[in-house]
Amino acid sequence: MTHTTNVASAEREFAEDLKCLSAGELRKKYRGEASCHANMKRRAKQGLCEVDPAWDQFRGFLADMGPRLIPNGSIERIDNSNRRYGPALCRWATKAEQTRNRANTRWANYNGERVTVGELAERLGTPYSTLHSALERGQTAEEVARRLASKNAGSGLYTPPWADTTERQMAVQREYALWLKTVKRPDRRKLVSREVFSIIVAAKMFVSARRRLEQMGIHEIVPDEENDFNARAAKELRIVREALSWAQDAGRALAAADLRLAARLYPFNEADLVRRAEFYEWFTAPIDI
Repeated sequence: MTHTTNVASAEREFAEDLKCLSAGELRKKYRGEASCHANMKRRAKQGLCEVDPAWDQFRGFLADMGPRLIPNGSIERIDNSNRRYGPALCRWATKAEQTRNRANTRWANYNGERVTVGELAERLGTPYSTLHSALERGQTAEEVARRLASKNAGSGLYTPPWADTTERQMAVQREYALWLKTVKRPDRRKLVSREVFSIIVAAKMFVSARRRLEQMGIHEIVPDEENDFNARAAKELRIVREALSWAQDAGRALAAADLRLAARLYPFNEADLVRRAEFYEWFTAPIDI
């Protein structure tokens, strides 16, 4: 079945739902959309916005907005200066898209790209307040990035090979920022960088994927059975096959900034990779009292 056929089928089902389902059934089937509609109505009662009469009932709202195809998406006014919610005035948007559309969102120019300060803070692995304060003092985003990079091993800008889509790159940024917060010891915090993080994460992914394969009963890949294995465990097999090269790529990038640390962390084989996974706990060890 083609993508076009799937879309057409979904559109027919949606049109049929609008026509045949009762109001209660419609809300039950489209719970997320119904929750957003209820929140919008609640804000209107509080005097925080206006709602077009056509959207007073959930059926009219859903017919105009369509099903929410964005995971955890919410209603966004296209023109944020217009307080009115109604047909042709709104769309489904992600949290990041809504942040960009707020009147009070702070923006920065970074290497020719216009990004929100919040997004840039995640990208650089630094708290929002730190970046915001530096920009308020007149520093450029590039100056802040260089200063942060000089404090830590690595360039501060490395993106691991497995982050091959925008969504995965954003996920890596979030995970790196969270991990950075868990590294409390000053002597180890200064060793933290995206390159180091990428080596350790690739190693942990390798260990976890290999464990899952063993749980499936896949201990070695027999050529004649490889297609069957791919069908059953495509994600795990890809990680096991490529994690070492991912970690080595990060190791080479780290060597350009800190050769001594790179020599300590660079994995030459899968056995090294298993040992590198243990560094995650080493970095996040509590401060000695």
